[in-house]
Amino acid sequence: MKRTILFRVISIGLFLIYLSITIINIENDYIFLNEHWFSNLLVIMGIIFFTRFLIYKIDSSLFLGCLLFNFGVCGIINCYIKQPIIFFVGIYLLGISLASLTIFIFFRQYFHFKIFVFFSICAILLMLYSKKLIPLVAFITLISLILITVLVLIINLIKSNTRKV
Repeated sequence: MKRTILFRVISIGLFLIYLSITIINIENDYIFLNEHWFSNLLVIMGIIFFTRFLIYKIDSSLFLGCLLFNFGVCGIINCYIKQPIIFFVGIYLLGISLASLTIFIFFRQYFHFKIFVFFSICAILLMLYSKKLIPLVAFITLISLILITVLVLIINLIKSNTRKV
């Protein structure tokens, strides 16, 4: 079977599974997935993109698959664990960093390792602040230092990659 046909069959099958679960939840209010329709869609889309990565070996499909899957799982967890919203912003940032770490592990793209480090540090600081383990002044100071460092690194990267006129 051709890869394109295989991918389309898998995608349509997964979407039909999602659609049938959603319709059953709308008709009967007895399955726990009723309020998680968007998070379930993100999980299914993540699985579809991950399948696309397995079939075509495309790095952007792996990144999107991991990212959407992480966001969907975080959305489902958000409904069951009552935490401050800042804590879950940190969890979503960890989802971005884990997707970048996955790209770094599979494809050795150092840009994604830098994204992983940056978002991991920001997520850890957000979660520490949400649990009141660091004060607001320290949080703002640390985030500002990280953003200034990233800005300086970006400016140096742009300067080193531009042509001299």
